[in-house]
Amino acid sequence: ELMGLDWENIDFKNKEITVNKSSQYLASTGVYTKPPKTPSSFRHISIPDSVIEILEEYKLVWGAFIKMVGEYVKI
Repeated sequence: ELMGLDWENIDFKNKEITVNKSSQYLASTGVYTKPPKTPSSFRHISIPDSVIEILEEYKLVWGAFIKMVGEYVKI
């Protein structure tokens, strides 16, 4: 599930992460994203201020990185 997270899944204002997909790797197909296995796997997870602060800082660093290498990065 962690590998399936995008920035859109992080609600900085309400301090929660929305889990609505998961990514997996298989040697035969590579990385693929799919819905969680069960309906109860779709959920919102509260995260502490300390994690929000780290994610906000990382989002700035990531944004600067994308501006620097933009067209060369396949996401």
